[in-house]
Amino acid sequence: MVNKVNDYYPNWDTQIKNQIINKANEVIKQDKWLDLLKNTLTTNNTQQFQLAANLYTQYGFDAWEARFEHQKNYHSDQWPYLLLSDSLPRIKQVIQLANQQYDFSKIATGPALIHEYETEIDTHNLLDLILQELNHFPGVGEDLILIGLNSPVIQNRNIALNTIEAWDRSSWSERIKTAIQELAIIEPDDKIKHRIITLLT
Repeated sequence: MVNKVNDYYPNWDTQIKNQIINKANEVIKQDKWLDLLKNTLTTNNTQQFQLAANLYTQYGFDAWEARFEHQKNYHSDQWPYLLLSDSLPRIKQVIQLANQQYDFSKIATGPALIHEYETEIDTHNLLDLILQELNHFPGVGEDLILIGLNSPVIQNRNIALNTIEAWDRSSWSERIKTAIQELAIIEPDDKIKHRIITLLT
C-alpha cells in the first residue's frame, strides 16, 4: 500500500499519505478480508490465485506454501516466486517438484551453438531460473548443473558455469570436475571454452 500511494500521489503531504496508508491497512487486515484472501489461495483459478498471493505477500504474510501447493496441483508458473527463498529445505522442495513436472534430461543432448530456445522453451527457461538461484546453495542441484553443462543452448551452459564459479572449489564434486574437464574438450563456443580453461587453471 505504501508504494502504491507514493507512486500515484508523490506530491501529497506526507502526514496525509501516512494517515491514508494506516487506515487502508487497518481495513485490509480485518479478519474478513484476510479470510477471503486465504480462501482464494486455494482456488484453481490461477489469475485469482496470483492476485490473492501477491496481496497476501504485500501485507507481510508468507505465501510460499500456498504458491508451492498451487504449482504442485495446477502446474501453473509459480517458479520465480518459489525460488525467491533463502531456505535450503524450500529450494530442495522446488527442485524436487520441478523434476516431477519437467523432464530436464531431454535437454542434455550435448553442447551446440544454439543461441535461443528452439524447443522445450519452458524447460530451458526453468532450468536457467533454478541454476541462477543455486549460486547461493553450494553442492545443491548438481544433477541440474550437469544437465545445463550438457545443454545445446549456450545460455544454459553459461548459467551452469556461473553457478559453479560462485561455489567454492571445495564444494565441487568429482562429477562436476569431470564434466567441466570434458566440456573444455568438446565445447564448440570459443568464449565458453575460454571461460572453462580459465576456470580450471
